[in-house]
Amino acid sequence: MTQTQINCFLAVARERSFTRAANSLYISQPAISRSISKLEDELGFQLFERRESALTLTTHGAQMYDFFVRTKAEFDELVTDIRSQVKSPEKQISIGCPETWNPTFFHSRIAARFTADYPDVRLSIASYRLADLITRLQSGKLDVGLSHDFYSPNVPGVTAQFLTYSGCGVIYSREHFGNVKSLKDFCSTDFLLFDTDIEKKFSGIIKGLCSGYGFTPKIKNIGNMTSALFDVACGRGIMLFSDWDIAVANQAYGFLRLPVQMPIMVLYREENTNTLVNTFVSKLKSSFDVMKT
Repeated sequence: MTQTQINCFLAVARERSFTRAANSLYISQPAISRSISKLEDELGFQLFERRESALTLTTHGAQMYDFFVRTKAEFDELVTDIRSQVKSPEKQISIGCPETWNPTFFHSRIAARFTADYPDVRLSIASYRLADLITRLQSGKLDVGLSHDFYSPNVPGVTAQFLTYSGCGVIYSREHFGNVKSLKDFCSTDFLLFDTDIEKKFSGIIKGLCSGYGFTPKIKNIGNMTSALFDVACGRGIMLFSDWDIAVANQAYGFLRLPVQMPIMVLYREENTNTLVNTFVSKLKSSFDVMKT
C-alpha cells in the first residue's frame, strides 16, 4: 500500500467519480483506476461499487475512508506540532485536561499569572479522555497534564504533584427527581459510569459514600459519556462528578454536593526537554495557592 494509492482512494471517495478524482489529482483516469484496483487486490475486499451509474463506497470502503481521514488528520497535526517545536522549541507549553472539565475553573488562572511573566510563551490547552491524556504525557505529545488523582500513583515516567481540591457530588435530572435532600434519595437509582479506566476508582468512591447512608449502590458502566449523560437527562441514572466538570453547569441537571473532596493533580514527565515545564508547574501551584488564601 502506497501513499499514492491512499490519495487516489480518498479522492475517488470524495468525488464519487474516477474521472473527477483523476482531474483533481492531475493524473489520468486509467492511472487512478489501476491504483484503486491494486489497492483492492492488496486489501482483499472491494472498496467501491457501482449502482445505476452511481459510484458509492462499500461498507468496508467506508470504514477504510474513515480510518484514512482520521489518521491523515492526526498526521497533519503531528507534523504541525513538530514544525512548531523545531521553530521555537522552548516557547510553548502544551497542557492537557480531562474531556469532562469546565475550563473556567483553571484556564484564566493559568493564563493570567503565567503569561504576565512570560508573554512570549504560548500556552495551548486541549481536552482528552484520561487514558489518552496519560499516554500523550508519556509519549511527549503533552508537556503538562491536569487530572484528578485516578492515575497519579504508579504512572511510569510521570511525576504527579498535588495542586488543589475540587468538590464532589452527583448530577441528576431536575425533571425526573423531585426535592432531593440526600444521597439516600437515590438508593434505587443506577449510578452510571462511562469510562472503564476509572471504573474501579469511581466504584470505590460511590460505594464508600453510599455505605454511610445504609445502602449498596447499583453501578452501571455505559461505556460512553454522551450516552451516560443522555440516560441521566432521561431519569435513568445519576453520575458522580466533581464541581470542575462542565456537566455540573448544565441547568438540566441538579447537583447534590457530597461531603468529599477530590485531589486535583498536575502531571508532567520526569524527563522533559522543555525547560519551561518546571517553571510553569511552580507558577501553576503558586496560582492556586494564591486563590486559596
